[in-house]
Amino acid sequence: MPPPQTPVWLAGALMLAALITVVALTTAVKVRWIIPALAGVAGAGALADAVGRSVTAADLESSWWLVLVAGQAWPALAGVAALAAAGYTIVGKPGADLAWGLAGVAMALMAGLTRFGSFTSALTPTPWPGEVTRAMVLVTLGIGVGLAAAAFIFIRRQPHPSAG
Repeated sequence: MPPPQTPVWLAGALMLAALITVVALTTAVKVRWIIPALAGVAGAGALADAVGRSVTAADLESSWWLVLVAGQAWPALAGVAALAAAGYTIVGKPGADLAWGLAGVAMALMAGLTRFGSFTSALTPTPWPGEVTRAMVLVTLGIGVGLAAAAFIFIRRQPHPSAG
């Protein structure tokens, strides 16, 4: 099998990150549900990828749960953090922008960049086709970077408490 077109997948992740950043910064308050929806999609993708890698790596002597906890804990926790940030944002808690920003960083680093090999290898360690795995990594990385960048810009735009 030939390896995937790495530059195409990387460009897709970067374009998605730029699009997410722009959408998150320009979205009207009435449709702020877009941000938690994006965090939820990326979190679900990170969890699905971690579980898929665990199921594939499990052998007859160990359960996939053990492999998930032992070998896929950080990507799985990044997915859970994104889902929690989505819920936190939906209920309108203060500091939600920081929550989805931190979840974006966690997803980008722990469930996105750590899976960069999916963009370079023909075979991926998941039970589904490589294109599906690459799409999940693209979504997790792109949305993670986009939410992190948007949160950084959004928080920097807020007036400083001591400035008033």
